[in-house]
Amino acid sequence: MKTAMKLVALVALVGLVGCGGSERPELFEQQAEVSDCGGFGAAGGALRDVPAGYCDAELLRWEYDAGSQVLSLTDQRVSLNCCGLHDATLALVDGVYVLTETDDPEFGDARCACMCTFDFAVTATGIPAGEIQLRLELLVSDWAEGSGTVWEGSLDLSQGSGQVVVDDQPAAMCGL
Repeated sequence: MKTAMKLVALVALVGLVGCGGSERPELFEQQAEVSDCGGFGAAGGALRDVPAGYCDAELLRWEYDAGSQVLSLTDQRVSLNCCGLHDATLALVDGVYVLTETDDPEFGDARCACMCTFDFAVTATGIPAGEIQLRLELLVSDWAEGSGTVWEGSLDLSQGSGQVVVDDQPAAMCGL
């Protein structure tokens, strides 16, 4: 299933560049991880175990090691349907680093009647130092209104770490 989700993400990335001379997406050696419902800090996904402040805003946290050229990105508190298969991929498309988070129905086209919060993390090797342009995209395969660019901006990797507020609205039913 994970291979199928990565293929869907790659096809989506190829679709981003289209035809007409755009460069192909460059993928990096990377590892992706997605939390269970409630985020990485929640034991068992229970609401009472969600870390303080977690529900206040969706944050994109990043760390960069210039010596090893490793960039770690964590998107915290992404609100999605509880029933889904999730993955994340980082690619370089026309000079912009694109972090694509995917959400596909778990059981064919069926979804649950509940929403959860998830964390997406990607660690990529081979990212050169300096300022980079980053676009965060969400691809919900069965919900066109939920797909597209979530955040776009620049990161100054020379700072070593930082965070960006992706969505400053508190999450309803956070952690569930």
